Amino acid sequence: MRIRKAILTLHLGAGLLASVFLFLMGVSGSLVAFENEINRALNPKLTWVEPRTQRLSLAEMKGRLQKTYPGYSVLGLGIPPQPNMAWTTFMANEGLHKQIGVAFNPYTADVIGNLAEGNNFTGKVHQFHLRLSSGQTGATIVSWAAISLCFLSLSGIILWWPRKILWVN
Repeated sequence: MRIRKAILTLHLGAGLLASVFLFLMGVSGSLVAFENEINRALNPKLTWVEPRTQRLSLAEMKGRLQKTYPGYSVLGLGIPPQPNMAWTTFMANEGLHKQIGVAFNPYTADVIGNLAEGNNFTGKVHQFHLRLSSGQTGATIVSWAAISLCFLSLSGIILWWPRKILWVN
């Protein structure tokens, strides 16, 4: 029984510490689940466009964007789920070693705005959820916390299960 009591004490202490972490990760994870919707609500200027009957071809979009930003090349396009939403692209200038992200109208290729100038609340929440906003150190902490939570779950099952096997209601 001594070992069981020690495991119970360790489990209780670890559970109390983990509850704070789980609460923070749960709240931030809930926000991350609705990241796109929150981002659209916070940045309506960078989100909505007036849909037309025909959007430009991908080649036309790329050509017009590169004409708007000479020296930059399109790295990729972000295609939204609805026709009344702006598309996004990240462009790079190899000579200057710079990248920019812009929102643009897929029907005209007119640039609506720079993504860096928008409200980045969801980006910060995402970084907190993945890395506690602390880069690689935070990512390591989150990884070890996940491993600890697995251990906590297993120890909880070990502590709970024998009582359920031995007692019949």
